[in-house]
Amino acid sequence: MSERRRKNKKKHAGNAPTESLKDKINGEDKKEDVKEEDKKEDKKEDKKEDKKEDKKEESKEEEEKEIEIKPEQIPLKPNSLKMDILLATSSMQHQNGIRVGDYLRYSHFCRKKIQKLRKLFGLTQGKRKYQKLEITAGLIRDNKIFLILILECERNWAYGMYHKQELTAIGEDIKRLRYEITRKFKRATQNAKNIFEICKKIGDTQTQLEAEAYYHFINSNYLIFTRKFQEALDLLKKACNIYEKIKQLKDTIESIEYEEKIKSMKTSMRLCIYNLSSTKDTILDEAEFEKIVNVEDIELSEKIEEIKKGANKINEEDYSVKYHGIQIPIKNEKLKSDFEKLSELNSKIEKETDIPKKVILFQDYYNRIDEMNKLVKKIKSEEGNQSSENFSKIYSNILSYIENLRLKKYIEKNLSYISDYSKDYNNVENISNLFEKDNLKLRVKPQEMIKLYDNLKEYQSQLINLEKDNPEQTYIVELNYREKIYTLSKYFMLDYFMY
Repeated sequence: MSERRRKNKKKHAGNAPTESLKDKINGEDKKEDVKEEDKKEDKKEDKKEDKKEDKKEESKEEEEKEIEIKPEQIPLKPNSLKMDILLATSSMQHQNGIRVGDYLRYSHFCRKKIQKLRKLFGLTQGKRKYQKLEITAGLIRDNKIFLILILECERNWAYGMYHKQELTAIGEDIKRLRYEITRKFKRATQNAKNIFEICKKIGDTQTQLEAEAYYHFINSNYLIFTRKFQEALDLLKKACNIYEKIKQLKDTIESIEYEEKIKSMKTSMRLCIYNLSSTKDTILDEAEFEKIVNVEDIELSEKIEEIKKGANKINEEDYSVKYHGIQIPIKNEKLKSDFEKLSELNSKIEKETDIPKKVILFQDYYNRIDEMNKLVKKIKSEEGNQSSENFSKIYSNILSYIENLRLKKYIEKNLSYISDYSKDYNNVENISNLFEKDNLKLRVKPQEMIKLYDNLKEYQSQLINLEKDNPEQTYIVELNYREKIYTLSKYFMLDYFMY
């Protein structure tokens, strides 16, 4: 039986297909089915993702439509455009690489800013196909639209300066780079001329003067590079004269930018004079240079007088403080409100007669001073890297002014204590009781009174050190005189208590 079974098994094994082959065939069919199903699922997922992306794009477009400012159809009227072009350009330059000499970074910033502003005001130049859209006086309905023109000019000027840096770094005269620099400077000059013409139509007198000076400065860069030094010198003289006149209308902080611009232009003027002179070995004195530079313009002085009388006077709402003979304007709204609250507290302290209530007011005053100190230091640290040294001096002056107020209030507080406590010692009965009875209770002990005089003297000496740079010599003499009075008063009290 065993042999038959073995033979039957061999027969069946040879005739019938094995299970493994069946499994393989079925497995391959299943894999193909799975692949087809995966493909279908992938297609479905792709469709879903496409729909989601479309929805996101639609939502973004809707948000952009909401953000976009729809300008009014009525353009700006004549004399309605007001902008300090120099202050606008200098602030952008300081914050975007010019202080470090990175002109390429500044040009990239200008390009991105132009794109954002054009998109914001619906002044794009075509989506797929480029369609040039020039900004004319009729299209300007906001200062930010006018800023696009300035940014285009600044972008071309920055690219030109970047290529100029490359040319000087290489040290060889490369024709391609020279051509690129002249092309960029020429385009920047055309942009500046367009700005000047638009300002003539819709700008006020000060904006027209700023645009004229800006045009002369940009054009002078092109003329100096093309070695037309006499024309460049004439334009720089005009621009320098305009900025000198406008500087008189500005406050202390804003006038710093004009001073720095005038200094940079004077170096360019010296370059022009040096190249025009026959003997290049001689160096001009400051007096001779000023004679060449200073040019009287009657029309310009008349325009400045009109500005002073009418449109651009300093508003009464503007808050400023006077320290060491300099009027310092306070631009920060928080700091301005703190100064106003400080003056209110000062008036309350003067009216208050009750000493405990007065002490509470003094403490509020000191707390306010501390907050202001922190705020000014924060502003100084934030703007310190982006602004010039003169700006940091202004903030230092504000801090000194705040410290001055603090010391004066410390002195006032000590004097109010002394005047109040000295009433006990002026009373003859109290003094006689003090010597007869040891258990007599006074509000302040004699040593505490002496301590008040010591504090008074210390605060006064700190105030004198703080005010040593004050141009008013009479005020410094008065402070020294008061310090001597406080020392004498202290010695008098010592003598009074001892005898």
